[in-house]
Amino acid sequence: MISETVYGILSVASGITTITTNIFPVVIPQKANPPAITYQRDGSRYLRTFDGHVQLVEASFQIDCWASSVATAESLAAAVKSVLIDYSTAPITQVWLTNELNLFEAETELHRVLLQFTVWHIE
Repeated sequence: MISETVYGILSVASGITTITTNIFPVVIPQKANPPAITYQRDGSRYLRTFDGHVQLVEASFQIDCWASSVATAESLAAAVKSVLIDYSTAPITQVWLTNELNLFEAETELHRVLLQFTVWHIE
């Protein structure tokens, strides 16, 4: 469910949608043209206290911003960061950016900015 929430946040953000509306889970479909965003939940850590399970969950997300130019990939990444960093609307309590990498995929000839986020949310 948290993946759908993250998708929902990205898909309505005007800073992102002015660049692209191509937002996909995990991979870009072959027929889709860049620029595009892919997202995936890399894992979740469930918290527990002596009283039992706590509903607060720490999820790791990878969001990749793909484009044919470095400038467009970086602009898209900046738009994603401006929307997600410190986001805190239920069920999300906090979002932190934990890593950012600029990459080039030789096979597709696409530039990619890889963003890693920690998303704290209530489950």
